[in-house]
Amino acid sequence: MKNIFENAWLKPERKKEDEQDLTQKETGEEISSKEIPDTDNEKAIEIAKKTKDYEIIIEQLKHKDLWENQLIRVHEKFNSRINKEDFPTKEALVWEMLTVLYLYDEETANHCVETYRLLKERVKNVMTDNLFLAKIMEKEDHEMEDIYFAAITHDIGKICLPEFLINNTLKKNDWNDLLLGMIRNGELDDITKKKLGVEDFDNYTDTQIIEILEAKNLRAKDFVPVEKGISSDEKKQLETLGFSGKEPFMEIMNEHEKYSGTIHAQKGLSSTEKLVGQHHHNGNGNDTVLPSPKHLDTSNDISTILHLADFEQALKSKRSYKGPFSDLKILQKLIEEAEGKYPGQTTPYLWIKGKRDAFLKEGPRDLKSLSDEEVRSLQIIEDYLDKNNAINLKTFE
Repeated sequence: MKNIFENAWLKPERKKEDEQDLTQKETGEEISSKEIPDTDNEKAIEIAKKTKDYEIIIEQLKHKDLWENQLIRVHEKFNSRINKEDFPTKEALVWEMLTVLYLYDEETANHCVETYRLLKERVKNVMTDNLFLAKIMEKEDHEMEDIYFAAITHDIGKICLPEFLINNTLKKNDWNDLLLGMIRNGELDDITKKKLGVEDFDNYTDTQIIEILEAKNLRAKDFVPVEKGISSDEKKQLETLGFSGKEPFMEIMNEHEKYSGTIHAQKGLSSTEKLVGQHHHNGNGNDTVLPSPKHLDTSNDISTILHLADFEQALKSKRSYKGPFSDLKILQKLIEEAEGKYPGQTTPYLWIKGKRDAFLKEGPRDLKSLSDEEVRSLQIIEDYLDKNNAINLKTFE
């Protein structure tokens, strides 16, 4: 079945007066998402959540005559937040991927759209002020469309994972308790002990162990086997996908990067395959948990920008396992991420400085009204900016 949006988006030479409403079928009959039967939406969602294969999801939706209406529904949802001029050659693919992702998990689709919007805003308002972005784009040979497209589709690979992982409700303290239980029961292996920097935990209190995690910018779910946080039925589902359940929760979750890259490759998107395939920058040798993907390169500034946008947007959003972070807390977390993965690099410095500047522009603040924690966050932010202020931009000349 023909993609009903293809002609509307991929023919820029068409005169404006000849354009038709994008929510019209080829017959000209207008249709609104409100007219789509709930049962059809439910069927489409079920296909997306159960299938775990991008092309097969679309094939099944088309076979059951559900695809066109779902495109309409997702277009109505996100059209006002996406500038089609940002995607001169990939508009149809944007809506195709967003539709599949939205049917799988609405929250993840919304996160991708907001990551694109955040990246675009920061790139325009911050990076271009000092011509740094232009330099690295010239160096790395990326078009802006590639960057925006990678941002808005970076989590498409999550459709290959079970939904119960994506929407796992265990909170930080729950994972901490599971890790502490493993430690007290002698279940940690030597590799995990080495990563934590402790061989014998007998002389450490639970509070001290958690402080070690915090100091190293590590999370308990980087180490706890996923089977400890899911049901037996959910473990069986994982086993059908080739996982044993013994893998740490985040090791499985981070597989979505590889899946995102694979989907982009299947669509012939070589210019964005690696960007989405490494957007978390895990495992660069700086005390991170996972082994480095062979193609990982944290000197790639475009992928760093994508990672920072993804990271910041996730922090500011409410999730099933956490609430939204404050601006000061987000800045502090961004600094921890930058110092752990990108020490001394220009791109994260400019990103953090831009967010700090935007925070200050919101208006004067009475320091006396800030909590002790907020005052500490402010000091951490200023110390980081002072330390990195002399970064030499001539590297990219």
